[in-house]
Amino acid sequence: MKKILFLNLTFLLISCSGSDNDNNYNNSENPFSGEWSGVYNETIDEDGISSGTWQGTVAQNNFSGEYTSLESNETNTYSGLVSADGDTSFTAGNTTDGAIFTGIMYGNEASGVFVNNTSTPPDYGTWKGTKTIPDNNYVFNEFVGTWRLLSESQDGFDLFLSECQLKSTIVVSPTLLLINDFNDSSSCGFNSCSIYSLETWNISYDSGSTAIINQTSDINFCGGEVNDTDTNLQLTVDFEVIGNIINVSYDYPSSDGSTLFVQKTYERI
Repeated sequence: MKKILFLNLTFLLISCSGSDNDNNYNNSENPFSGEWSGVYNETIDEDGISSGTWQGTVAQNNFSGEYTSLESNETNTYSGLVSADGDTSFTAGNTTDGAIFTGIMYGNEASGVFVNNTSTPPDYGTWKGTKTIPDNNYVFNEFVGTWRLLSESQDGFDLFLSECQLKSTIVVSPTLLLINDFNDSSSCGFNSCSIYSLETWNISYDSGSTAIINQTSDINFCGGEVNDTDTNLQLTVDFEVIGNIINVSYDYPSSDGSTLFVQKTYERI
């Protein structure tokens, strides 16, 4: 399911009145309102790994804040939206030459992925944080969060994963699944426009640990054109959470009409 990214990424926010978020809040109040802070780490950076801190405020469905590099001490402001389901989209500058943070707030925690277009080639990474004043009334699905790839098998055969592939992530929210897959190049795809990321899927939980996902976005990094992949693809995915580990399995249809049984193991960031 490796797809490539158009950097002018617009994050798809979808609110769902029937989500798993069982809370006691008035409909006019966002359950994530309040002060937040945390850290970010660039996991793919041609000039070396860098990191920093962030802080911000959620008021109703709006977010405003700033992030500071630990290396340069440079501070940038960013802002965006937080849905009532916790889906987040924050931008510093603009989508062409700024930084885009996408992810999920869940209970008192938040996490996600980002692409920083201020450098050439862009840098990629993950971010996470916590709510300053904890809220114990929020109930969320245990699958929700940001997870980093540890292993993968296809039809029972373990795949050898490069250092680059092991930086792949998924973000699971009550309504969306974001897949951030990187290729097996030693340079993590900086050559020949071969960085794979992001694809977006609607997600609905069927029963227990089974979810139905429908692909909604598959965008081409090289030239900004949607590629020929069928974005109406639907998969049935099984999740299993054991501590900080999530196991994901599904049947993936091949071009010859056969199916490939895929199993992936991720660790919560």
